[in-house]
Amino acid sequence: MSKASGMSLHIGINYLDKTGYPLKPEHPDYPDGWDGYLESCEYDAEELCEMARQQGFDAKLLRSKDATTENVRNEIRRAAKTLKSGDIFFLTYAGHGGQVPDRSRDEKDDRLDETWCLHDRQFLDDEQFALYSEFEPGVRILIMSDSCHSGTVCRGGPLRDPRKSTTARCMPPESVRPIYVARRADYDRIQDETPQVKEDEVRASILLLAACQDTQQADGDAFHGFFTQAVLDTWDSGKFEGSYREFFAAVGNELDRVGRSKSKARMAAGEPPDDSEFQVPNHFRIGAEDSAFDQQQAFQI
Repeated sequence: MSKASGMSLHIGINYLDKTGYPLKPEHPDYPDGWDGYLESCEYDAEELCEMARQQGFDAKLLRSKDATTENVRNEIRRAAKTLKSGDIFFLTYAGHGGQVPDRSRDEKDDRLDETWCLHDRQFLDDEQFALYSEFEPGVRILIMSDSCHSGTVCRGGPLRDPRKSTTARCMPPESVRPIYVARRADYDRIQDETPQVKEDEVRASILLLAACQDTQQADGDAFHGFFTQAVLDTWDSGKFEGSYREFFAAVGNELDRVGRSKSKARMAAGEPPDDSEFQVPNHFRIGAEDSAFDQQQAFQI
């Protein structure tokens, strides 16, 4: 029996090409376009890429200016052409989450397509899903998204913004519409040209571990996103030996511990508690049914 292969792609975006994110009408805070500056997303991608390499994955890292739509699409397609049944593709994203109106009407809850903000433009969830349909049956796809509204980012979900944070990994709420309007022709064309893939047409099995629910914001500090830090702490340099299901539960417990610690510090400073600071990660499955995927040892090829 041949040994399974593993490929991985790790995307970390600290800044965007402002010419790819103009606003209409213009906003005084972003006269030349939105650069989406974040401090720690590249660190997230670098750490997860190294973790994957240590586990034997053929790992690729794309940071900021190299994380264009074309490069990301090409790397996913390279994996789809290479991997066979029993193999695994590990995909991570650290950066801003965004949204555009859903023209295909496949998002029944909110009529919005969720996006990853890549360097040159927003990468729509429909585009991602169409790429996943190119993988062969029996391939496992593990996605970890440390971005806002990431609960079901591989196939969209409702968006609500309970609070503002200068370090939150999402578009400024007041700029979501102007950013879309400025490039509406491009995004409408992309949606019209992207094949509308039905869930039963994806033959690979997809497991998403997301930083937060679709109704929440993913946050972080100068070193890591809180979700990525929880992943790294739980993994503990390979000491964790449980299944994906167990790993996910442990990451959730770690994020809850951090949230409680922040809430305690807030109250000690005389400030009211803020429940929206608690990130609740999401465990989401789509594609071909593979109940054994959850039970496999985490990050093992």
